[in-house]
Amino acid sequence: MVRPRIKTRDLLTKLRVALLTGALLTAHSVFARDLAVFFGGGEETPTQATSDPSTIFLDSLTKFNDFAEQKHWETIYRHDGSHAQDQAELGRVSQGKGQPFTKATFQKTLADLKVKLEGRDPQDQLKSGDKLLLFVSTHGSDDSSGICHEVTTTDGFVDLADLKSIEKLAEEKGVKLAVVDTSCHSGRCINLASSKTCVISTAGFNEGSELDNESLLDQMKTAPDLESAFLSSRKIQLLQFGYSGQPQISTPVGSWLFAKMSWVAEIPLSAQDYVDSLSIHNQASCFPPLPSDGDLSKLRDALDGSLLESVDASSIWEDFVQQVVDYRTKAQKVNREVTVLKSMDKTVCETESWSPSPICSSPSRLDFDVRILEGQIKADPGNKEYYQQVLAVEKKFRSSPEFKKYRIEEERVTTTASVLDDQHDLLGVAERRLYTKVYQGLSDEMKGSNACRDFKL
Repeated sequence: MVRPRIKTRDLLTKLRVALLTGALLTAHSVFARDLAVFFGGGEETPTQATSDPSTIFLDSLTKFNDFAEQKHWETIYRHDGSHAQDQAELGRVSQGKGQPFTKATFQKTLADLKVKLEGRDPQDQLKSGDKLLLFVSTHGSDDSSGICHEVTTTDGFVDLADLKSIEKLAEEKGVKLAVVDTSCHSGRCINLASSKTCVISTAGFNEGSELDNESLLDQMKTAPDLESAFLSSRKIQLLQFGYSGQPQISTPVGSWLFAKMSWVAEIPLSAQDYVDSLSIHNQASCFPPLPSDGDLSKLRDALDGSLLESVDASSIWEDFVQQVVDYRTKAQKVNREVTVLKSMDKTVCETESWSPSPICSSPSRLDFDVRILEGQIKADPGNKEYYQQVLAVEKKFRSSPEFKKYRIEEERVTTTASVLDDQHDLLGVAERRLYTKVYQGLSDEMKGSNACRDFKL
């Protein structure tokens, strides 16, 4: 049988087609669109901002831009709107295209993202294989009634539950979506996660932010994916800060760990904050919660024996248990001393002929009342004499033996609370070590989709 001869021209044609096809496939993977949106800097109103030229979120804005430039991400910025330094930096990083972070610009940005996801503008759309990163760096509310929570803009709150519509469109389109919420009380937003959407929150369900924004952004500059950035930042921070809160990630292992260790997140951020609340209105009614032996037993039972059988893992577990027990002991002491302090906080009154009503105060309110009166004397010159007379009575209360005894006990409680704060940090370090060890042990066992590991940076 004679084989047909293949012309050189045919070979070249086929080679060109093959090369062109390969080039197109390569171009699709290399030039897939990476779009990042930064929402941040919801701080004070313009009136309040005049005394402070920057927000506490200014560094996050700069670090986010560093990450985006190094990793070649396209960016959209919605930040602040009233602080001089923030506005100058916003102009620099966005090349003048950034906008203030307001309720209106938040909703308009979501609407624009929907246009991109729906492909209504062929020249500016997000396609299958593209990535969309939504990064939030502002104050968050502790409202836990919805699927997410509200965060501050410069003119009020917006609900991050509105991101659910973005998630639905992204998943339908095959666009990889990640939400990183670094605001306080961000844990509720883990509900936005799915097998296709990665969510990272830097706090538990109902507590202050526990993962430093700048540390996370530094790791995002070098990490291959979001899971790696989160774990590196969480681990690094234990060497610098304590914090017994629960930063979360929506991976299979992260979700499992939070379900088993969520009680750690309920430990208050600061015992001193609790004590300070007593001196303002004496309304604090909830003592720092005490982790129980039952909490520890349930966690120990949940952990597979093989995870803790090595020498270093066993030592990490034992240290964690000891820190929990020590925290409980010191918290009980704070609670006992606070009970005594509250029993001493009795209201006293004096009737004066020149006053239409009795003048009353209590040890916990006395310093607060004195400051108010001193302010009234300056603000209301017409009634200066009256306020001065009331102030004299208040200062008389302050010189009483009862007040002096209260102040001694208050100082005792403050000292004990400071010791509890230190223990809180030690517990935080122990929690970070245990979390890291168990996460490593479970990562290979828990298979399935992992949207955070698949979200390449």
